[in-house]
Amino acid sequence: MNEDKETKKYELTFWLKDEDASPVKKVLEKRGAEVSAEKPLAKFRLSYPIKKEANAVLGSVAFAMDPAAIAGLTAELNAVPGVLRFVVSAASERKVDSAPAAEGTAAPAARGRGGFFRRERAEAKPVGEVLTNEALEKKIEEISQ
Repeated sequence: MNEDKETKKYELTFWLKDEDASPVKKVLEKRGAEVSAEKPLAKFRLSYPIKKEANAVLGSVAFAMDPAAIAGLTAELNAVPGVLRFVVSAASERKVDSAPAAEGTAAPAARGRGGFFRRERAEAKPVGEVLTNEALEKKIEEISQ
C-alpha cells in the first residue's frame, strides 16, 4: 500500500455460510487492506434466519485502509455469495483503563466507558438511627397527640 495515502483502522465483522473466510480475505487483499489482527471463526446457531440460513460462522478482521476505498470494499463484499451479513466499523483508538479505581472514586465502567448499557449506581444514603419497636411506638404516640 502506498505510504503517501492516509489510512485509518477499521474492523470487519461478518457472518458466513461456511467455515471458509478466504473469499473475505481475498477481497481485503484485492482492495489493498493491511490486515493487523484476525479473530478465529466461531460457529453459531442463529436466533433468526439470515438469508434462509439457521447456522452461520462469525468472523472478525482488523485492518488499515484508505477511507476512500471503503465504499468499493462494501460493494464487493455484498457480491460475495458466502457472506450472509457484514459490518465495517472504525476501530476505536481508546485506551482501556485496567488499573483499579482509587477508594472513593467510580470505576471506569461506572464513569460511562464500560459499555452502552452500564449505568452508574446511586450512592447509598446513610441510614439514620435505628429505632426499636418501643421507641417507634413512643414516637407514633407523640405524633398523634
